Amino acid sequence: MGKALKYLLIAVVILVLVVAGGAAAIVLLVDPNDYRDEIASQVREQTGRELTLGGDIGLSVFPWLGLTLNDARLSNAPGFGDEPFAEVGEVEIRVKLMPLLSKQLEMETARLIGLKVNLARNENGRTNWDDLTAGKPGDEGKGPGDRGPGAGGGALAGLAIGGIEIRDAALTWDDRLEDRRFAVQDLRLTTGPIDGRGPVDVAFGFDVRSDKPEMRGPIEFKGRVLADHVNHRMRVDGAELTVDLEGAGLPGGAFDASLRADLAADMAQQTASIANLRLDTLGVSATGGVEAAQIQDAPRVTGQLDVAEFELAELVGRLGIELPEGVDAARLGTVRLASRFNATQNSAELERLVIDVAGGQVEAKAKIADLSQPSAAGELELRGLNPRVLLAATGQAVETADPEVLKRLNLTTAFTGGPDRVALRDLALTLDESQLKGSASVRDFAAPAIRFELDLDTIDADRYLPPPAEGEKAAVATPGAGAGAAAQLPLETLRALDIDGTLRIGRLKAYNLKSSDIVLRLTASDGQLRINPAQAQMYDGRYKGNIGLDVRTDTPRLSLDESLSGVQVGPLLRDLTGEEEKLTGRAQVNA
Repeated sequence: MGKALKYLLIAVVILVLVVAGGAAAIVLLVDPNDYRDEIASQVREQTGRELTLGGDIGLSVFPWLGLTLNDARLSNAPGFGDEPFAEVGEVEIRVKLMPLLSKQLEMETARLIGLKVNLARNENGRTNWDDLTAGKPGDEGKGPGDRGPGAGGGALAGLAIGGIEIRDAALTWDDRLEDRRFAVQDLRLTTGPIDGRGPVDVAFGFDVRSDKPEMRGPIEFKGRVLADHVNHRMRVDGAELTVDLEGAGLPGGAFDASLRADLAADMAQQTASIANLRLDTLGVSATGGVEAAQIQDAPRVTGQLDVAEFELAELVGRLGIELPEGVDAARLGTVRLASRFNATQNSAELERLVIDVAGGQVEAKAKIADLSQPSAAGELELRGLNPRVLLAATGQAVETADPEVLKRLNLTTAFTGGPDRVALRDLALTLDESQLKGSASVRDFAAPAIRFELDLDTIDADRYLPPPAEGEKAAVATPGAGAGAAAQLPLETLRALDIDGTLRIGRLKAYNLKSSDIVLRLTASDGQLRINPAQAQMYDGRYKGNIGLDVRTDTPRLSLDESLSGVQVGPLLRDLTGEEEKLTGRAQVNA
């Protein structure tokens, strides 16, 4: 046993001496710079490009198998100028020799410094890398497994890399076909040690410059990456992306954002997730998360997104949005948003969307089917909105006889719709003390067909009319006034109307006249508008009317067929004129 061990140790020592001696001989006897011309010739034969090696090629063998390359350039494709296609200032790669004998790869930090790549496309759409990707004759149909005997090799038993360092790299894209130029400058990448088992710290960044759209500024990313190639899993913990751009091509001339999240993907289980998401941009902060399943077969996505309270006017200002004259976003105050959603391959559902705006709240939920030709169904609720605030924000001055109206708006409805239609059912709207219920629909937004069935319980219209000037009585609509106004109507708009609907009002006060049980049916088609029936109970009597407007010609025609029967004249005149009763009795009037 002792002799066997002795001989074994002698054999090991001899092996080490042979390897060390062979390595020393290679370093002493082989100068890689002697093969510059041969290397350049092989590159020329394979690519048709010229490879220029300006600096020395360094080679080490033991204990590190290393290669150092300096000042290398690869020429551009013919017709793309004299600027190199790619150049590199320094490349350094060092691998421990002895562990390679047992298929263990132990590498120092790999360094790539001063890499410059110039990509271009000419006016005919040809790029300066087409010739590199075309392949050699006879290579067609060869896949990664068709590389000849022995090409496969054995798998590595272990991997350990000190890290990767890329500094002072740049990439340019010169697109003559679309006349734009894009450049990535000062590109840098650093990683921590890589052993194929534990997480790796990664930091990546670059400065971007573009002329279409015009923008410039830095983009940075960092995170801890864990890649499990055996189980097809990847995770990025503490991922952080920051963007700080400026330029005339950006809304408002600038864009800054900070995005933080934890990312995960499991291809074996077909799942992916974004957790602890936080986005800060344009003065707005959003948090949430997303989970996805069956991502390769039939993706299903669920998630939530919450936007913290922010000033709408500040967001509009940062985006550089020019609002219509008179519109003031500051009047809308602050906005907050909360949402939950899920989606499949061909459908989506908004489980809950809540928006706080204008002193009130908007809440909605919807299901969208067939995303290729979307149709939606859902529910909408408005609570406590202030119409005066909304109207003021859109620059519409609101003066009403009663300053306390137009302050409370609530609405609930179910809806269905698509790209060219919408229908509301179970509609319930409350404005101040008035309640409106019913249904409404619009088909074909380009040439709208409007249908409605609405019931209003009570309304005092005088409260919503502009206040009369001092000493002036409220105006009263008369048939003569209506006929005179008909000559000034927007004829083209009226001719395009397609309406069929009925409005019922329980009690109405207008121009101080009171009526009840009102029914108005409005139809409009092919330039003919009609209100029939028009009927109401008023002052112990009854009103009936049939009102028509024909706008098919350039001279509109107004037709009236109206009657009052059994109306108490005294109370009617008192309310109309505000004076004591001077006439009593019942009236029968036909016009």
